[in-house]
Amino acid sequence: MVLAHGALALYGLRYRVEGKDTVLMDPSAERNSHGNISKPSIVRRGCKPEHVWQVRHYGHELQVASPAAATAQVLREIRRSSPSNGATFAGHSIDLVEAITLIDCVRRHLGIDPMEILKASSGTVCQRWLTRALAKSSKLADSPKETEMRLLAQMVCDEFGLLLEEQVVVRDGGKIVTTFDLAIPELGIGIMYDGAHHGEAKQWHKDAEINSDLTICGWRVLRFTSASLHKFVEKLVALIRKLQS
Repeated sequence: MVLAHGALALYGLRYRVEGKDTVLMDPSAERNSHGNISKPSIVRRGCKPEHVWQVRHYGHELQVASPAAATAQVLREIRRSSPSNGATFAGHSIDLVEAITLIDCVRRHLGIDPMEILKASSGTVCQRWLTRALAKSSKLADSPKETEMRLLAQMVCDEFGLLLEEQVVVRDGGKIVTTFDLAIPELGIGIMYDGAHHGEAKQWHKDAEINSDLTICGWRVLRFTSASLHKFVEKLVALIRKLQS
């Protein structure tokens, strides 16, 4: 039976599964064994019968942990392997950020209900920790980088007492100009994360026209990429202070 990251990969999740070990459950195994680049890890336990799904993959019938159970298994791994050096991101511990990011991904791309994750995690994952992660998760982030950007933006907005909104549609008359990934409407700030495809010529020209239309509509636009996200807090704080001065 396929568990954890391998199961999520079989269900089509593109994020948070790259380079992860494959874990198989075999109740008849004498002991648990750690895998490597050429063989999977084997565990004797790890999935309740009610959480086992039958999946056809390239013509083969496989037993796979259900999406919610596989998510719970990965969350348990995140919690157990979390660093103890006190490092934080956007005011949260690193393990909590990893959990939020994973939950965002499975909610957005696999359609998993948070309550199903909570139910599947009962007795295996710290419920207080998981409840915090679920409360801060969102089904609207398209990628892990967008999750990071949202957490950073929320930290800044909390500091200034501002309301952060997700997926804000901008219209000019009856025409939709764009949809911001994040926005602070009271200040007219719109925020977008540009993935790799935004570097293509056709998309680049489209984005330039969108920026012009947004300026005409009165919005201040901040765009970030994976290479500029480390400057996110600095740029957003500077713009907020300028608008509030």
